[in-house]
Amino acid sequence: MVRFATLLFVAFLLLTFSESIAQRGAKKLSTQCFSNKRVQAKGKATKSIAIVVLLDKSGSMANKMKQTKIALSHLIVNLRPGDTFGLLSFDSTICDKFPLRPTLNKEKALKALRSIVPQGGTHPHEAFALAHNMLKKSTSPNKHILFMTDGHFSRKNFFRKIHSIVKSGISISTVSIGQLTDAELLQRVAKVGKGCFYPAKNPDVLDKRLEHELRWLGVIR
Repeated sequence: MVRFATLLFVAFLLLTFSESIAQRGAKKLSTQCFSNKRVQAKGKATKSIAIVVLLDKSGSMANKMKQTKIALSHLIVNLRPGDTFGLLSFDSTICDKFPLRPTLNKEKALKALRSIVPQGGTHPHEAFALAHNMLKKSTSPNKHILFMTDGHFSRKNFFRKIHSIVKSGISISTVSIGQLTDAELLQRVAKVGKGCFYPAKNPDVLDKRLEHELRWLGVIR
């Protein structure tokens, strides 16, 4: 009887510990912004921005791509005439390239977004390198990368590139799509990049997450 009571007590402690870990994990998966320098001051819009979206198009994105495209379409539509926009989709390599250009003709950007088809693995390293080169050539006073992924990938030499990007005056925000992302890694990228981390376990919330990003960037009020 004493042994049974002891086992029950141990089981209770394990359950309590597990719930505590889960709660701490849940707290980590909340929207976090690690800089407020881009938030509008007293309702005034910020100067023009140059933004490059790095979009994971691996096979696992197949059931999330529709909501992702809708959210990104709204982001593109809300960009201002003085802003510039670029899009790089990747799986194991860079697959689709929409070069950084003014948003005067948004239909070209929307067409490039609609053409993306999910397949392959997840390897964003080359995409970050190319986005860095694209933004270094921009004359915009605000340069930004938005990284959207639902998967895991190698960390080897990854943060060396992230630090190099940040030293160039480029900020980075990250969006964790679905249940199986490396959220801890994406949080760290946003923190180093002085951007925002957006969790989207349910892809249906992506539209709201990117609306927050636009407000944080000062594009909309």
